[in-house]
Amino acid sequence: DTYGNYVVQHLLQSKSKEIQNELSLMLEENLLQLSLNFYGCRVIQKAIKHLPAEFSDRCCTKLAPVALYCLQSQHANHVIKAFFSLQGDRVPKEMEKIHEMICKNGEHVSTHVYGFKVLQAALGSGLSPELSRATVLSMEKNLITLSCSEYGNYLVQYFIESDIYNSRDLAISCIINAPVLLMTCHKFGSNVIEKAV
Repeated sequence: DTYGNYVVQHLLQSKSKEIQNELSLMLEENLLQLSLNFYGCRVIQKAIKHLPAEFSDRCCTKLAPVALYCLQSQHANHVIKAFFSLQGDRVPKEMEKIHEMICKNGEHVSTHVYGFKVLQAALGSGLSPELSRATVLSMEKNLITLSCSEYGNYLVQYFIESDIYNSRDLAISCIINAPVLLMTCHKFGSNVIEKAV
């Protein structure tokens, strides 16, 4: 609900274990439906942040089989990103599987309107550094194409800005060997050139 979701978000911060337990059960029962909803996804994100780690573990397990579907949703992609923002012992066990699934579909995800943001979160999460590094390296052959993609250009800009797994050098060396003048005059490629400069 437009306004009711704020009340539920506030209740999630309750010190009462009874309230937290009841809310977690209700949210889990309707997890996918709420994750796909404009207001519901905000409640789920808040729950991931404030409810005990067991809640996040159970939710992550439920969403893992449909994670690729969720990251392509206008609303559910925020829920997947919320899992990647968890730190330390709050990181759900199933996140390794979700991370692997996203990385293995990196090329497709990197050009998706919502997926590229989740891929950035996955690569920057610190989960499976070897897989993340391999994913960054695997995109080398497509960096110029990604630079000229409506959404892929944001990922290349992220590579330049964050320098994750030496991605800045990788991107810059590709750009140097690319048709720079054409990229400079391209609607999306010019953003990458600007970031590189």
